[in-house]
Amino acid sequence: STALPSHLLWEEYSLRLQSQSPPELEEYQQRFPEQFDEFRRLVQRPSVHPGTLELPPDDSLPLHSSGEETPSPATLDAAARASCETPASRQTTEPPPPDTESAEGTRTVGGGRFRLLRILGRGQYGEVWLAEAQGGVLVAIKIIRFPIRHQMSQQELRSLELMKQLRYPFLLEVHSYWTEDDQLMIVTSLADKTLSDRLRECRLGGSQGIPQKELLRYILDAAEAIDFLHERKIIHRDIKPANILLVEGRAKVGDFGLARVLERAGDASLVRATTIGTPLYMAPEVFDGKASPRCDQYSLATTYVELRRGRAPFQADTAAEIMKLILTKSPDLMHLDK
Repeated sequence: STALPSHLLWEEYSLRLQSQSPPELEEYQQRFPEQFDEFRRLVQRPSVHPGTLELPPDDSLPLHSSGEETPSPATLDAAARASCETPASRQTTEPPPPDTESAEGTRTVGGGRFRLLRILGRGQYGEVWLAEAQGGVLVAIKIIRFPIRHQMSQQELRSLELMKQLRYPFLLEVHSYWTEDDQLMIVTSLADKTLSDRLRECRLGGSQGIPQKELLRYILDAAEAIDFLHERKIIHRDIKPANILLVEGRAKVGDFGLARVLERAGDASLVRATTIGTPLYMAPEVFDGKASPRCDQYSLATTYVELRRGRAPFQADTAAEIMKLILTKSPDLMHLDK
């Protein structure tokens, strides 16, 4: 137990909280006495959020960090599906901020330029709204929950500065962003759905996953977008079904909150990076705090496997178990041809 990082204990604890038999802190004190103080600090931290692996910020970077959304179930298959989800496609049980829900259809932001119509999804780190811009144009507005000086908001700002000059057909467009009421607001193009949503549609229709011919078109679009970023020495670091969106039948890569620039040239370079993201889609080296373009390629391959088969190549009850499987086992790639 002494070798197991406290943040992975927290991951396990967070997922188990959603089961029918929530764990007691005393159980962890008995099982992991040496890590318990740090583990308890993580549990009591206001910004804790199950389903995200988060280590202290990389000291070589500005004060930036980020988080991901919560995989809601603790079962094996459901955990794999839930880790796909983002604020844009799913709500949590956390109550909304004051005056937000009641203001649907009436609240305006951006100096009156945008009218918030309804929430598309809500997560621990923010919420995404369907909004109407001046002239009646529909857009999506992501509102970061935390104050602008918070690490989560700072990470978003850093990524926006990185991405704002980039244009590519298969990247989701970021139109504008600003700070209002001490919160960061980000305007993007409105997508039809995510690949997570499309997978759910296929499964409801009786299919195991997304049909191969259709899925390959989406994956090729996403691969082009990832290659475009890599050519500019940018790694996305959070490729997964919920971050690939569909617009008129074509895929666009979005949610650049973890994107960063490679510090060394060459596709093989590994840079120091915090371990933040969604465990199911992380390449093995990411758990060692390293990232490279190959990590995005690994995540895209994992995304393809899940969307084609309806389940991820690794399945486990906890983030710690997922990490162990990724580091020590071969992925389950059976039935990809069906």
